[in-house]
Amino acid sequence: MLFPLKTDGFQPVLKSLGSREAVSNETIYWIVVVFAALLTIPVLAYRVRRYLRRRDVLARGFDQLQKVCDQKGMDPIQQATVERLAMVSPETNPSQVVFSIDGFDQAVRKRMVKVRRLPWLEMEQEIERISAVREKLGYRYIPEDRRPQNTRHMMIGQRIYILARGAEHFRLLSAPILGLDDLAILTGPLQERDQPVKLRAQKKLWAFYWSPGGGECRFGTALIKAYERPIRYLMFEHGDELVYNTDRKIFSCDLESTAKVDRISAKSYGRATLSEELFDLHEVDSLPAQLMELSASGFVVSPAEAFKMGDLIRLSVDDADLGFLNGWPARVVNEDGPFARCRFLKKSRENLETILHYVTPRISKDALKGRSRKRTVTQTT
Repeated sequence: MLFPLKTDGFQPVLKSLGSREAVSNETIYWIVVVFAALLTIPVLAYRVRRYLRRRDVLARGFDQLQKVCDQKGMDPIQQATVERLAMVSPETNPSQVVFSIDGFDQAVRKRMVKVRRLPWLEMEQEIERISAVREKLGYRYIPEDRRPQNTRHMMIGQRIYILARGAEHFRLLSAPILGLDDLAILTGPLQERDQPVKLRAQKKLWAFYWSPGGGECRFGTALIKAYERPIRYLMFEHGDELVYNTDRKIFSCDLESTAKVDRISAKSYGRATLSEELFDLHEVDSLPAQLMELSASGFVVSPAEAFKMGDLIRLSVDDADLGFLNGWPARVVNEDGPFARCRFLKKSRENLETILHYVTPRISKDALKGRSRKRTVTQTT
């Protein structure tokens, strides 16, 4: 049973509420402080917890860094250099600098931004220390079958190539690498065959080189400075990213030449080491074919019978100007209907330059489609 609510008994309370004093400013201030503290304390606790965890990670990382440095026989100066490399990326574990070549290269790339601002003498000293650390860690050279990731993995004696604009056709410029450190690539003067060529001043350009494990690759670079004495050499910026074209190469030309192809199926030679000697050890099929495209990395053929991935082939071309391809073994790396893209097994520098000098004046416009033509093709003075 519900009883009616009588308000007569609440009159003294209602009168007190109506006659109470206004809230003071001090009370409002403390209310705001309490609410602000309730909101701020969890954020501060999270940041303190994150800082303590990061400090523990850094402490363990630097302990691992110290152990690796001791194992590699680094002196205190080299250890300090490694620590400076580790601190350029404070958000990562310091030990990643020494545990992988990719981590080391990333740290060096960031460190070079500050090193370039140092006075010349200090800059040279720091570069020498980083080079010594790279040697101690075994990151100076990489295996031939590993695809390079940046130009710091190149080797002295390799050549870089630049595609230049000519009056009637493209021109091929090249220069040997004379020196290599973590600051720059040092090359001899650029030459077109045996004639020296000077680059027109510009900010960025594309340079090319061929690696055994990756074929044609290009990288963005810029001419830092040209030196005349005591010897003539050029200083180029490093390329921190190498571009590999999975489809058509830039140094390529279209052809329509008949050829005979000797083929060994991938099933017949199995896991044997790829070499020209396999043609003497296994059954060979001879097929007519059409040579459709040639690049410094390989070629595209249209055979009378479809090829399979991994097939080993050898060309015999009717065109006398392409006689340098005769007997050169290659492996099928991509088959698309009636066409097969093949990559040369191995080529010497002389073989490479023979192809480049043949292809450069005949480079197809299709090879530059979808790419920055302005940067790919360089102008000379």
